Amino acid sequence: MTDILCVILKADSRIGTGHLMRVKGLLAPLKEAGFSPVLVTDSLSKELEPLAADYTSVVRAAPSDEALAKAACALSPKLTLIDHYFFAQELEALIKKGCGCKVAVIEDLHRRHECDLLTDSGIFTEPESYDSLVPARCLKLVGPQYSLIREEFVLARRNTWHKRRRVLINYGGADPAHACLKALRAVIAGRLFEDYDFTLLTGISNPDHEELLKLAAPYPQIEVLRHTAEVAKLFSRCDYALGACGGMFKERLCSGLVSACTEIASNQAGGIEALKKLGCGTGIALEDLDKPAAVRLALDDLRAHEDEYRENGIRAFDGRGIGRVAAGILSLL
Repeated sequence: MTDILCVILKADSRIGTGHLMRVKGLLAPLKEAGFSPVLVTDSLSKELEPLAADYTSVVRAAPSDEALAKAACALSPKLTLIDHYFFAQELEALIKKGCGCKVAVIEDLHRRHECDLLTDSGIFTEPESYDSLVPARCLKLVGPQYSLIREEFVLARRNTWHKRRRVLINYGGADPAHACLKALRAVIAGRLFEDYDFTLLTGISNPDHEELLKLAAPYPQIEVLRHTAEVAKLFSRCDYALGACGGMFKERLCSGLVSACTEIASNQAGGIEALKKLGCGTGIALEDLDKPAAVRLALDDLRAHEDEYRENGIRAFDGRGIGRVAAGILSLL
């Protein structure tokens, strides 16, 4: 009989696709170990359902500790994996009491948990910082070496630059800050397409896609794409990126795609500071993203330091985190 892996997360126009995508990499090794993954969610937008195809089924529940725990325990899972910004210790305690399964948590908000394993891939986060927040028995996998970056992004690395540099513009699956729109307006107003080619990738939930298509239509140097399942291949076509400090942040660095990053949500605070400390890119404040001079300055900075930024990014993120976290999870069982 196949063991059930219950995954609890949220993915919609508000929170984006980051949680859905970073758990995705863990599913393959856990399936190989004999688990059948079931997604339990209090929010999965209809347009995002195709991204949940790796799960054997999707169970929807009300957004409460009790409802999510009840849905999880009804599956009699051997393991529950939680990646959720709105639920933590109370939910985990209910699941452990209700069905006695092992609970693993993906975290980056530094909260209190009742779990058997916690992984936080914060660049400057220390394991000791969780000593008072998790049970003494909890296995803590903390630091950038545990980043859940899929192998395809390692394989996307290359050592050459295009003669005419191509810039990827992408701000996640939902882009609640309308950052794609701001950046494209700056590119057009500043005629940056005269010096760079641009590929703009919108997520499934991006509300500005049609407007972006209209704005870019007169300029052959700017292409607009609507979601792709082959993000790593797209990375390999590009030299630089304008992006957020969210789900794709570490994937870009791991693949050698040097970036000018913007913090577009509160949970991304500190991303630009980390980027600069690691010496692998530069930042643009959200309020400056629609200013042509600011965007040009950032792109010119990437060009001036492209080799240095690329090498430092790859050094910081080796792309082996999924294997390390999967091994840690399986060691619980």
